[in-house]
Amino acid sequence: EFNKFQDEMIGLTNGFPETHPKSFLSVLFVDNMFNAPDVDIQKIKKTYALLDTSLKTTKAAKLIEKKIANFKSLSQGNEAPAFSAPNPDGKITSLKESLGKVTIIDFWASWCGPCRKENPNVVSVYKDFHDKGLNIISVSLDKDGAKWKEAIAKDNLTWTHVSNLKFWEDPIAVLYNIKSIPATLILDEKGNIIARDLRGDELRTKISSLLTKK
Repeated sequence: EFNKFQDEMIGLTNGFPETHPKSFLSVLFVDNMFNAPDVDIQKIKKTYALLDTSLKTTKAAKLIEKKIANFKSLSQGNEAPAFSAPNPDGKITSLKESLGKVTIIDFWASWCGPCRKENPNVVSVYKDFHDKGLNIISVSLDKDGAKWKEAIAKDNLTWTHVSNLKFWEDPIAVLYNIKSIPATLILDEKGNIIARDLRGDELRTKISSLLTKK
């Protein structure tokens, strides 16, 4: 039902801002374009540009501008946006201090079935390549701290973990425009984005190719 609602919203977006550039609804429709399965940032920029200048001073419009800037920064070759959050012990841990020769940012949650199914593969990759310079920082979209910690222990996830325990409202997930999990980004030693959303054999092959060259 939620997907049907999103499809209807995206359908309404098409054409509305063009014909109603002064309507605040147009701002909401443009913002909703970020919820599309395949975000077309160029289309969002063009549609946003059609809005009346009076609307672009609103908080909602400023948020769209920030999302556009963040989305552009997530392109391959750009530096991954900085973040920090509490680890399971409550210590604030940053992306910067977690970087290795190669780093995986892994978005997941204890309640996410596909994430838990993928975890054994990530554990195997970490075991084989950590000594060669692979680090992982997992960002959980959990709400329940106890369940988060339980899943870490049960799945034997021995790398760095952080979470704000805010479900989909997690500021790191918002910063990275995460709409579904599991989601991954691979960074080089400088924190620049090399690849994203690789899993299974593709993840192992990519990590192997990066670290065998180093």
